[in-house]
Amino acid sequence: MAHVIVMPGITREMLDNFIRELVQQRKQWYQDGKTEAPCLADDIGAQNCACTYHKIDNISS
Repeated sequence: MAHVIVMPGITREMLDNFIRELVQQRKQWYQDGKTEAPCLADDIGAQNCACTYHKIDNISS
C-alpha cells in the first residue's frame, strides 16, 4: 500500500475523492478473478479490506 504524503493545497475533500476513485478502480481491476486483491487488513483494518478472505468474511457477517 502506498503512503499518502499530504502537500499544501491538498484538502480533505481531495483525499476523500482519491480514496473513493481508488476503491472503484480496484473493483474493476479484480473483477475478472484472474488476479486477487492483496490483503491490506493490517494497514486499513479487516472490515475495510477487499481481499478474497476478508470480503467473504464481511459478506457473511
